[in-house]
Amino acid sequence: MKLSVHDNILLSYSVLADKQKIHFHTEFRDREPPEFTDIMFDGVIGYHFERDNFQTIIFDIDETDVEVIYAEDRELFETGRKFCWPGPWNKSDESVLTYLIENEIKGFYLSSSLGMVGWVLAKSMRLVNGAA
Repeated sequence: MKLSVHDNILLSYSVLADKQKIHFHTEFRDREPPEFTDIMFDGVIGYHFERDNFQTIIFDIDETDVEVIYAEDRELFETGRKFCWPGPWNKSDESVLTYLIENEIKGFYLSSSLGMVGWVLAKSMRLVNGAA
């Protein structure tokens, strides 16, 4: 059975900075017993989340080109440069795209029906059966 996070409730998320990982713990409540799915991002080099209302219902997480994320949030990256955000490789438009492409970074969009949205720049993402 293919795991899905559509209509899952985001129960918690952890940013493990030293391990470059982000972990979402989710629950699908429209089934008995409820189904728990963890979303694991590995090799994380940057992320941006907003509108966390503690009731997030995930619509989906889609892989997208890093160029799309950069183009859509270019102003955010430009503002972040003076704070070395999301990383020291954010020195110019060219340095960002060169770093992302050379390091085989992927972009992942979090969309929601309610609550938190954003993106993750990481090497990979996987869904795993979670525990309550």
